[in-house]
Amino acid sequence: MNRGARELNERNRKKISVIIPAYNLGEYLKKSLDSVLNQTFSSMDFEIIIANDCSTDDTLEIIQDYASRFENVLYFDCPVNGGPGISRNHALDMACGDFIFFLDGDDTLAQNALEKAWNAATSHKADVVSYDYNMVEKVGGPSYASRKDFEQITNDKELLLSRFLSAEMDGSVIFSFIKRSLISENNISFPAGLHEDIPFIFEVYFFARNIFKLEEI
Repeated sequence: MNRGARELNERNRKKISVIIPAYNLGEYLKKSLDSVLNQTFSSMDFEIIIANDCSTDDTLEIIQDYASRFENVLYFDCPVNGGPGISRNHALDMACGDFIFFLDGDDTLAQNALEKAWNAATSHKADVVSYDYNMVEKVGGPSYASRKDFEQITNDKELLLSRFLSAEMDGSVIFSFIKRSLISENNISFPAGLHEDIPFIFEVYFFARNIFKLEEI
């Protein structure tokens, strides 16, 4: 039994659960985890849940090392390789944060990312906070702002549906800070297969009463 499952019933409620699916990310995972652990947000207030999706490189060893050194790092091993959507579903079952921050294991966070997302959500009473990101082509290389759909995000549900069906909105879940109760109360989950986050994020936006756009990276 891994540490995440063993301590599930012993943990206190957190403000944020950072969920990271991981498959053969040994080249990137340390930098990603360091960026989360180095947040301005108190480590007592957030947890990191890593889903090891049957990695065959040194990903699991890296995860175990971090879990042994940081109390707020939890992990579990997926029984079969199911892809990032299924991994995220299992992690959501474990999560005890008020909000969910999805992160890919080859991405990094700005040092104040969790603090800004939390403050935006609580001050604007938002169910979802949507934010921008930088695309980095290679380590040390150029980066550029990549989100192009901010003007398409709306609380008007009919308009939102039309824009999703017209492929005018980015369907990635890693650009949205989501209230966990919104996910659980509406039974939202990831399907198996490719592009699994598109139907998930549509349901999140559709059921959200208030979406706040934080136009920062």
